Amino acid sequence: MTFTLKLLNDFYSQSRNPDAQSQLIDVINIRKEGFGPDYPPGHLPIDAFDFVGRHFILYKTVESREIPVATWRHTSAKQAENYRITPPFLCTVGEPSLLRHKHAIEERLALDKQKSKDTVYMGAFSISKPWRQEAGVSEIAKELGIATMIQDINHHDTRYLSGATLRFKINILLEQAGFERIQDHCGELPEFKKTSACNETIALYELITPSFWAIECLEKYESAISGILESNTPMAIAA
Repeated sequence: MTFTLKLLNDFYSQSRNPDAQSQLIDVINIRKEGFGPDYPPGHLPIDAFDFVGRHFILYKTVESREIPVATWRHTSAKQAENYRITPPFLCTVGEPSLLRHKHAIEERLALDKQKSKDTVYMGAFSISKPWRQEAGVSEIAKELGIATMIQDINHHDTRYLSGATLRFKINILLEQAGFERIQDHCGELPEFKKTSACNETIALYELITPSFWAIECLEKYESAISGILESNTPMAIAA
């Protein structure tokens, strides 16, 4: 099998670029096919961060055609600040009942800003449903999703946070990579239901120390990922 990984960074700054337009449509369609059917009609799988974040898009080559099969997104506090929008981590805990969660996130943001360190939210991980059972697709998407994050941490000393939708078992992937539940002075932050996400149960995570498996993921794909991040050149990946 042959895959291609592409990067779409800050769509808003290049919104007239036909390639960027096509890639953002691919992101939306992957999400629509990936978890759209699991939500009520009218639930949109897009938000403001899709216009300013960094999308990774995985394509599978089928009879010389590139078929979009998976995507994930990194959105940093600095990107949100550049566009004067609330960072995604704070949007996740924006409901009045989540003050404890909000304070824990705000403490991390303030500490990182003091150290000139960026805080990045990894989320919107989706695999198109028609491809989930295809041999190798889910595996390579998960490995690349973790590898792109570890590469960024190694080169820019960023802090990674994530909110896991427990119904989709994203928490299992995060924990496998070394993520731990976010804590404050009272202990582990409890799970919560997010009303704006159809009452999904969410758990907040942060990466403390990458696992051995996460490091292996990076070693496996480091050369390809480096090319994408440094030159924004699509990279072919054999699996």
